Amino acid sequence: MNPIVVVDDEPAIRSSLAAVLEDEGYPVRCCAHARELYDALKEQPMSLVLLDIWLPGEDGMAILKNLRNEQPELPVIMMSGHAGIEAAVSAIKLGARDFLEKPLHLDVLLDKITGALRATQSDEEAILPSDTRIETAPYQPATNRQAVELRKSGRPQCTLGDNVVLNGTGLLSGRNTGIILSPAPPNSGIQFQTLDGISIPGRITSLEDYQHAQSQQSFTANSTVLARENRRVRTVEHLMAALSMAGLDNVLIKADEEIPNVDGSALDFARLLDEAGTVDQDAEVTEAVICEKLSIGEEDPDQKYLYVEPYDGFEVTMRVNYPPPILEQQLTFNAEQDSFLNEIAPARQGEILWEGRPIQQLTPDQIKALGIGLVPEGRRIFPEFTVLENLRMGAYLRRDREHIREDLERMMELFPILNQRQSQLGGTLSGGEQQMLAIARALMGNPRLLLLDEPSLGLAPMIVQQIFEILRQIHQQQQTTILLVEQNAQLALQLADRGYLLENGKIQLTDTAANLLDNEAVQRVYLGG
Repeated sequence: MNPIVVVDDEPAIRSSLAAVLEDEGYPVRCCAHARELYDALKEQPMSLVLLDIWLPGEDGMAILKNLRNEQPELPVIMMSGHAGIEAAVSAIKLGARDFLEKPLHLDVLLDKITGALRATQSDEEAILPSDTRIETAPYQPATNRQAVELRKSGRPQCTLGDNVVLNGTGLLSGRNTGIILSPAPPNSGIQFQTLDGISIPGRITSLEDYQHAQSQQSFTANSTVLARENRRVRTVEHLMAALSMAGLDNVLIKADEEIPNVDGSALDFARLLDEAGTVDQDAEVTEAVICEKLSIGEEDPDQKYLYVEPYDGFEVTMRVNYPPPILEQQLTFNAEQDSFLNEIAPARQGEILWEGRPIQQLTPDQIKALGIGLVPEGRRIFPEFTVLENLRMGAYLRRDREHIREDLERMMELFPILNQRQSQLGGTLSGGEQQMLAIARALMGNPRLLLLDEPSLGLAPMIVQQIFEILRQIHQQQQTTILLVEQNAQLALQLADRGYLLENGKIQLTDTAANLLDNEAVQRVYLGG
């Protein structure tokens, strides 16, 4: 057998990997950088490359490109201790066989190597891409056995025709993320997997208490979250709908905690699956058949409820009763009559303009570089960083060290409590102190526009007054434009120059803040007057 070549600039990693692989019976050759690898490939053929991303000189991504051009059949597994799903997606797009996060889990590593080497053998011996130790679990109905029956469907199971990738922005986190979808063996089902090889079955095992989630400001109840132990994948609902409508039974999905939101609908997922195509497998589908009506919630026109009942096929009827002027809307979708890809409605889209330029497609760092700072709802500080480290993170795009130092001093004057707690971990601060830290962190980016989302949420009235006085100082002393979203209308209008009253996502009234405060209707409805 030809050697496995390990390419890593850290001697300890090279030696430990070599020892493990040799114990498993693999011949191994080690290289510290690109030139050593290229020389080794000239000397003899290799069976597989374990390639680190961060290398001195020519990095792993550049090496991967060269290998795909020069030796396209040579399998490459990328490794990194500092990259996330974006790097994994990029590597797969460039032709990598798989991607592993450091520190490496040896059992996962060996499974990946076994799969990659088998895939290079004859078609009869080959296994599917990204094959891992996938856990399967039998269907366990949440209701009585008479209501749901398992039956053989007579149709073959189905998987993807090829690996596909998709990048986007997380709806809840707001950060760049992505997914890698790969074919999976029969009877494996829909499986999500973290980059370090932890599998999370694509089935709901428990339901979160919505009221509790709202009170804790977790907002996970507003999306479908799959979890196993301390790992989770959020906002899977649109992807799962697209998989179901595509008739896919077995798919491995590599994700980094959150599925990309893309346009806010299932449309991009449906298009992606359509491009990949499907492959029938040598196993029969077992279907869950509804035999009795099952209901969730009280069937009342003024309440939210859901029910399923026996039907020869799959049909969804939805009724939504909106306030005027939209009123009631109904839709019936039949998967056997309608095409999901053609009938699905993309999320409504608009434009966000900054100085006449659309910015909705820009990355968060690009938006920040334009001079826009954000203090998100829930504060979202880095709990394991100190106060000082959090503030420095706010200036990560800046290179003017002297001005950064001056701004740090200014933040300490503006927020004296933060000056006292410079070395304290952010997660140990009180809610009010964390809000001050979030504001100060945003200001460290020298924004021309500061966006604040519900800065008073969950804070004591005295702390709220203190924070709003600081916002007044920021506006007056630094001439920073502030866009404030706030449910405490009385307090917000006392601070603002102009106000907009929104109801059901629509602007109902706009005027100067002074006029809105004097408006009798506004006082009665919004100000408690």
